[in-house]
Amino acid sequence: LGGENNIIYPTSPYAFIGGGEGHNIFNSDFAFIGGGEDAYISSSVSTAIVGGSNNKILSSQYSFIGGGSSSRMESSAYSGIIAGAGHEISSSIFTIIGGGEDNYIITASYSAIVGGKHNVISGSDPSYPYRGYNFIGGGLQHLISASNYATIVGGHHNAIVAGHNIDRPLGQETTDSNGSAMVGGYGNIISGSSNAMIAGGVENFIAVQSHKSFIGGGYKSYIRQSPNSVIVGGTLNTIDHYWHSKKVNT
Repeated sequence: LGGENNIIYPTSPYAFIGGGEGHNIFNSDFAFIGGGEDAYISSSVSTAIVGGSNNKILSSQYSFIGGGSSSRMESSAYSGIIAGAGHEISSSIFTIIGGGEDNYIITASYSAIVGGKHNVISGSDPSYPYRGYNFIGGGLQHLISASNYATIVGGHHNAIVAGHNIDRPLGQETTDSNGSAMVGGYGNIISGSSNAMIAGGVENFIAVQSHKSFIGGGYKSYIRQSPNSVIVGGTLNTIDHYWHSKKVNT
């Protein structure tokens, strides 16, 4: 309807550009660009970029970018980026990023990042293309990797990741952290322990095979190879079945 230097290619029937400049719609039936500048939609049926600048949707049917700048969606059907800058959703269906800056969902379907900055949800291992169902509420530089149904509500520099278990057979050493959660805090890690939880505190660590364990808060507490264990709070507390068993056996 308006603007300048906008192109709808003949391979995009029923596509629409409302205004702005530098937009392109290629091979995308029923695609929509409302305004802004330098938006690009390719091979994405029934998708929309409402506004903003330099946003791209590639091979992502029925997906949406509301606004903001420099966000990208690729191979991610039924997904959305509402606003913010520098976000990316890749190889992940039914996912959403609400806002913030530089948040990423990669190979982690059915996942969400509400806001914050430099947060990442990643399936990590391409042999598991549908890992997901994860959630990050906000905060700074959180990571959920190679785990399903994991949650980080807030805080900063927290991580829920798969762990390396040397006691498992060769080729099966990786243990995920499915269903684990963090409420907040700083620098906390859950690695290779499913259904575990750290409520808060600083640099607390639940390590491999500590399934269903809990740290409430405090500073630098540590649980390893000790399922169903609890540290409520305090400083430098340790529950470590691995080293205890080694000591008993010697």
